[in-house]
Amino acid sequence: MDFAFESWSQAELELLRAHLNSISHPENAEWENRIVRTAYPLLSTYTKELRAVAKSIAKGNYLSFLALNPIACHEEILLQGFVISEIKDADEQMRLLPAYLKLCDSWAQTDSLKFRLNKNNRDKWFDFAKSLTASQYVFERRCGLLVFFKLITTDYLGDIFDVIRGLKNEQEYYVNMAIAWLVCDAFIKRREVTLAFLQGDNLSPWTQNKAISKCRDSFRVSPEDKTLLLSLKK
Repeated sequence: MDFAFESWSQAELELLRAHLNSISHPENAEWENRIVRTAYPLLSTYTKELRAVAKSIAKGNYLSFLALNPIACHEEILLQGFVISEIKDADEQMRLLPAYLKLCDSWAQTDSLKFRLNKNNRDKWFDFAKSLTASQYVFERRCGLLVFFKLITTDYLGDIFDVIRGLKNEQEYYVNMAIAWLVCDAFIKRREVTLAFLQGDNLSPWTQNKAISKCRDSFRVSPEDKTLLLSLKK
């Protein structure tokens, strides 16, 4: 079905909702919610089908769609994120993301985002991500860390570690888990500087140990480094 509407009203939204129901798998909803853990009602649709809907919306007046702010279910939240991911203008993405992220209550709604980040706009994305990590909203902070994944191999890694140091007292599981994964990825791609970071007192014990655990689980980390990392557990 084509959702590239010139404008969106309640009528178009009801057409969309009927389509979402038609491609849903309610028999899977309970199982899926054990994974995504959202408080929103969950239809259980396949991501591929939902992204296809988002691509269609993005070909039309997607700002009109986003202005309706559909939040009746988890899939509508995802759909807003998928539409923002389709936007090619990075500045517009950064303008729209904060409002979207305040709706998020699941890692699935942030981790499926795609960022229009390239060598020409890295500065903007770093500053934007850093500002997100200072937010009071859990999934804004997580999203800021997700952007940092795209900057590990750049000159920003030291700045990223500075931001992570500032989150040493972070209490939220989904933020600390993102930090752990980020440090693991940094160790794989930038071993020396990340090893020095882990040898300092920069992370909470839980996050340090989780990052080390992720490294030790990775086939991209050598057996020798896995043994070395074990000695850095807190």
